[in-house]
Amino acid sequence: MRTLIACAATALLALTLPVHAQEEPKSLLARYLSEGDARLKAALRAELLQLPPERLRELMAALPRQGDGSGELSLKLRCPDGFERSYYLRVPRAYDASRNWPLMVVLHGGVNGASAGAGSAAVGTWLASLNDAQREGLFFLAPSADCESTTIQARWWRDGGMKNIRAMLADVKRRYHIDDDRVFLTGQSDGGSGTWAAAFRRPDDYAGFFPMVGHPLVPATDRTSAFYENLKGCSLYNISGGLDPVYPGSEVSRIVGEINSVGPKVLHKNYEQAGHDLSFADVELPRIFNEYLSAWRRDLLARQLDWSTEQASFGSRAWLEILETKELDREFNKCPKATPRGTGVIRIDLGIRVPTPTTPEELDGPITVKHIEPGSVADTMGVKVGDTVIKVDGKKVTGLDEINAALRNKGAGKEISLTVLRDGAEKTLSGKFPPLEKDPPPGRVQGSWSPGQVELKTHNVTRLRVRLAPDMMDARGEVRIKVNGKEAFKGRPPQDLAMMLDQFEASFDRKWPFTAVVTVDVVEAMKGK
Repeated sequence: MRTLIACAATALLALTLPVHAQEEPKSLLARYLSEGDARLKAALRAELLQLPPERLRELMAALPRQGDGSGELSLKLRCPDGFERSYYLRVPRAYDASRNWPLMVVLHGGVNGASAGAGSAAVGTWLASLNDAQREGLFFLAPSADCESTTIQARWWRDGGMKNIRAMLADVKRRYHIDDDRVFLTGQSDGGSGTWAAAFRRPDDYAGFFPMVGHPLVPATDRTSAFYENLKGCSLYNISGGLDPVYPGSEVSRIVGEINSVGPKVLHKNYEQAGHDLSFADVELPRIFNEYLSAWRRDLLARQLDWSTEQASFGSRAWLEILETKELDREFNKCPKATPRGTGVIRIDLGIRVPTPTTPEELDGPITVKHIEPGSVADTMGVKVGDTVIKVDGKKVTGLDEINAALRNKGAGKEISLTVLRDGAEKTLSGKFPPLEKDPPPGRVQGSWSPGQVELKTHNVTRLRVRLAPDMMDARGEVRIKVNGKEAFKGRPPQDLAMMLDQFEASFDRKWPFTAVVTVDVVEAMKGK
């Protein structure tokens, strides 16, 4: 009876679809991705989910990519956080849609208040340092953070910022024939720090990372730790300046040494005479192009993984995903504990944005509010756009430097008052910084695989997920998963076409290899249930 009901439901679904949806399977995916009507899109999705995994992958690979011209392009995209942003794209003049092309994502500096042209200017440094053949050998994508007009959640190292970058990258992959396994990430200053953050937290879209005059631990000031073990198997080449007054090369060199002492193999060069600049560009950028872009490839099927996280949003690495962490007894912990690394400084942010100073004099100019972060301390206090801040806690402030100095004495749970000038009258507003929420404990998983076998050891991880590609299973299409020495799964894993389709719609990654998923309750598995 259950089989008859399932068959009847399938037949009914087929009748609700347009006839050409069944007659033209090659265009089924394209129509699903472009469909704006929710009901029709759901029907098309249901039909796609009936396909064998290999057939769905064929449709993904065959999806047309016509491109939107070559040369320098300025494109706009509605990002995952709801804001429309522009991004700069440079397409090789001789773009050929039949070829796989590498791509370099370039993150601009000054993430909080960079101008609209910051992305194209960052790419310009690369173009000026490469010869014509090199310039025309790859795509350049420069996202815009636009934090000043949107929210600080768009900082490169925050979850929102990383999702925005990925959405822009997916938009380019939708349009052009980009090699999924040869996408690279670089950036200067804040862009360099953002590059480090992606390597620590969201490395799966990239073949390699080139942070420049940034800092590995700047992102940790936003309450997201760095875990050095996460860089194992990661291709990363960092460049610092010995005279850099912002992120001194000696300090970054020390941190890179600490990273490599626990297993990663990060490459690093400190130019003793360089400051917070790219004065080494003419030497280093051609060398990066010639030595690393041709050799480095993304590897989502790495035979060994070591991954730690304290936030579920950063819990995924290739075929492994940490879903939940919790303090567990020693009997459930069989790998070393995760070790969070950070600066020990938590950023206190009022949530107001002011026009970005362009001269030293403007640093001492009036502090007029241009934008207010929704839900921030300033928002709850009642600060309004157009207010001019003239006092903090009753003490006069005459410029941006003075208000930043006042905030350095603040912390979570502390009270603050602002006196603002509004419509010619002074108004004093009071507020309080929220207390720090207690984060879940960090969890860690060390894993390896061979065909038909996955071995995992965990620390403070209660639930995890294993993504499986055909290469990871034995000749019968089966796999055995052991967690901390206990068998957690054995047999043919359930195919997950919904995961495949969702991943493709979010990333347009045609080389994503995983077709099946097994979710494991670590505690239950170790109890033998």
